Amino acid sequence: MLQQLASDTAKIQEYLRLFKFQLSTTIVNENKLIAINEQFKEMSRVLSGHCVSTLFGNIESVIGVISATYSPIETLKQAVLATTQCRVYLERYYRTRS
Repeated sequence: MLQQLASDTAKIQEYLRLFKFQLSTTIVNENKLIAINEQFKEMSRVLSGHCVSTLFGNIESVIGVISATYSPIETLKQAVLATTQCRVYLERYYRTRS
C-alpha cells in the first residue's frame, strides 16, 4: 500500500511538471511517509499557496485543487485510493492534450 502511494505521488508530481508547475526534484528520505508528506507539502504550496503539517491534509489539498472536489482523507487506504484516482485523472487529461 505504501509503495503504491509513493509511486502515485511521484507520477502526480511528474504530470504537474509536464504542466509547467515549478516543483523541485524528488525529495529523498529513508522514511517513505515523511518523504511522501514532503512531496505533497511542496505540491500543496505550489498549487494552493499553503500547506499543513499532516500527510492526509496535504493530500486533501492537492487533490482538491486538481479535481475541484473535496475528498476527506482519514486512513492510509483512503489516501492510496485518492492518489490513484488523481493519477489516473491526470494521465487521461494529459493524453487528451497530447
